[in-house]
Amino acid sequence: MKIAAYLDEVGETPVDSCDILSRLNIHNVVLRQIWTDNICNASDSVCQKLKKILVKYNINTQMVASNLGNVESDKLLNISDEIIDRTIVVAQYFDAEFVRIFCGLKTQNHDLKTIKTWVQKVAHKFIGCGICPLIEITNDSAIENPSDIAEILSDNTLVGVLYDPAQLIIKKNQNPFIKYWPLLKNRVRGIDIHDFKIGHGFKPVGHGDAKLKETINDAINDNYDGWLFIEPGLGKRFTTQSSKEEVFAANFQLLNSLLNQ
Repeated sequence: MKIAAYLDEVGETPVDSCDILSRLNIHNVVLRQIWTDNICNASDSVCQKLKKILVKYNINTQMVASNLGNVESDKLLNISDEIIDRTIVVAQYFDAEFVRIFCGLKTQNHDLKTIKTWVQKVAHKFIGCGICPLIEITNDSAIENPSDIAEILSDNTLVGVLYDPAQLIIKKNQNPFIKYWPLLKNRVRGIDIHDFKIGHGFKPVGHGDAKLKETINDAINDNYDGWLFIEPGLGKRFTTQSSKEEVFAANFQLLNSLLNQ
C-alpha cells in the first residue's frame, strides 16, 4: 500500500519533519497545519518557503488537508468562490492529487439537499482542475449516517472518501468496521492511520477500537490501491516516548507490523 504522513505530525518544524521522513524512507506527505495556520490560509511567500523545503528533501505532496466546508451546514453555500479558488491554487502549487473537504458541522436541522449542492459545487470546480476532493466525516459532522454519506457520493461519482475510523468512534460506542467501512470502502481513496479507544482517548496504532487491523486486511483483500495517511499525534504517547519524532516512529513501526501480519 502507498504510505504518506501528515507533515505536522512528524516533527516540530517542516525541516525537522522532512529530515525524519527521509531517514524513514517516506517521500509522500499530507499538508495541513503548517507553522501557525492551515496550509490553505498561508501566504504565497510561506507556500514558496515550504515548497523549497519539500523539493530539497525530494518529498511529494499527495493531499492538501483544507478546512473547506468546516462550517455550520446551513452556511455551506455562503462559502465564497474566492476561498474555494484559493484552495485549488494551493493544491495545484504543491501538485496535490487530493484535497480534504468537509460537509458542514451539525446544526439543529441540517438539510441534506444543501449539503448535496455544496458537494456538487466543490466537485465541479476541483475535478475540472484535475483535483479529487475527499470528504472526511468527523464526530461533529452534519452527516454521520452511512446511508446519507452513500447517497451524497452516489450523486458525485468522482468524489472520494477520506476514511478516519478514529473520528467515527469519538463520542460514539460503535464499530466503524461494521457500520461504515462496508458501505463506503469502494469510494475510499485515503485511510487516516490513528487509533482511539472508547473512554480512554487516542492510542497508538492498533491499540484502540478503530479496527485498523480489520480495515487494512480487508482493504488488502479488496486490492485497495489508495493511500494510508499516518496521523499519530494529538498527544498520544506509548511507553516512554516524549517527542513527536518518537511517537511518529513508533506508530510507523506499528503500522508496518499490521501490514506484514
